[in-house]
Amino acid sequence: MNKLLKKFIKDLDDPRVHFNKIIHKLKDIIVMAIIAVIGGCDSWEEIEIWCISKKKLIHNILKTKLIPSHDTFRRIFTLLDGKKFEKHFIKFGEYLINKKPKLIKDIISIDGKSLRGSRRNQINKSALHVVNAWSDKHSIVLGQKSVDSKSNEIVAIPELLNVLDVNNSVVTIDAIGTQKNIASQIIEAGGDYMLSLKANHKNAYNQVNEYFLNNVFAVGSGERPFHDKFEGKNHGRTERRRYFIKPICKFSNLSTWKNA
Repeated sequence: MNKLLKKFIKDLDDPRVHFNKIIHKLKDIIVMAIIAVIGGCDSWEEIEIWCISKKKLIHNILKTKLIPSHDTFRRIFTLLDGKKFEKHFIKFGEYLINKKPKLIKDIISIDGKSLRGSRRNQINKSALHVVNAWSDKHSIVLGQKSVDSKSNEIVAIPELLNVLDVNNSVVTIDAIGTQKNIASQIIEAGGDYMLSLKANHKNAYNQVNEYFLNNVFAVGSGERPFHDKFEGKNHGRTERRRYFIKPICKFSNLSTWKNA
């Protein structure tokens, strides 16, 4: 793991000026922070405490017994070029995934959420909102973009898709990402998409809704589309869902979202 991470962060510029006073290597700081976050830490203080409690593990990986303070972690990551770091880290994640052959398609879920605990009412600061790309097959975050608000997800999603390898994968996005340009971008990159359709695309929504009402749910309807059932628990509630699937050719106008 250390060798792989070293390979993908070697092009990062060390932001520190006084190299004669440097105690911790940049590589060591980044690796410690990453494995601490994987271990469940979500603040600089927690990262420091976690690394101190895992000194033996840190030494086995990095061959060092020196643990930076939380102020050092914070200062280094504040000074780093965030976009360059993100680019290298996404490549690292894709490298780990692509080491295993894709026998089946991956499902990449793109979803926006507000980070818990990031709101600061005392200084009138709203919660930090991010757009994540999650690999269902490998159970890791492939990439992430921060946005000012939920409405800006439409801008962030194409940017995130630009740095992801969605070839031979199915990309799922909720209704805010149901846009023609986003769907086209996924197809051009060699992927497939599953997008939520709601009433904000009035004509397309009405076409699909009318079709299922008349041909699937109506008494005596002749068609029997593929369907499946799902039952599970979520947020303390029991959920029961049924899925009905029909080919896109049934909706001639929907294939290009004309007048959607």
